[in-house]
Amino acid sequence: MKNQLDHINKTPLPFEVPDGYFDQLQDKISEKVSQAPTASPIRFQWALVPAFVVTVLVCFAILNTANEPDRSSDLLASLTNEEIFFYLENTEISEAEIAALSTEPETLLRGVNIMDQMDIDEDDFSQLMEHYDLDDNISQDI
Repeated sequence: MKNQLDHINKTPLPFEVPDGYFDQLQDKISEKVSQAPTASPIRFQWALVPAFVVTVLVCFAILNTANEPDRSSDLLASLTNEEIFFYLENTEISEAEIAALSTEPETLLRGVNIMDQMDIDEDDFSQLMEHYDLDDNISQDI
């Protein structure tokens, strides 16, 4: 029976191991390990200081804004009624939208004619009423 490794080229290897290399290897490794520094480098500890400072500042900022009272009511109280009316008249916001933000929308919408706010003329309104088969009583109520 033929050996399976017989077909491999048996030329000599270009590298040689010095005599006694593996006998001295264990001693060399032990010597280098015993010389290794035991304390951690101080540079790593100083690198943590800026990260700690930033974390403390962020936490302080978050806690400071969370404890701050809501000043929007103070700001609104400082405005005169004329300034509030001027703002509401010059913005494109309807009474229905204002009422939606209110805690008592029924009180705000009393006496408001919603038909006055709609951009629809009488003919279009009549056609809608006919299309949906609505009574004229509804249009009179509105």
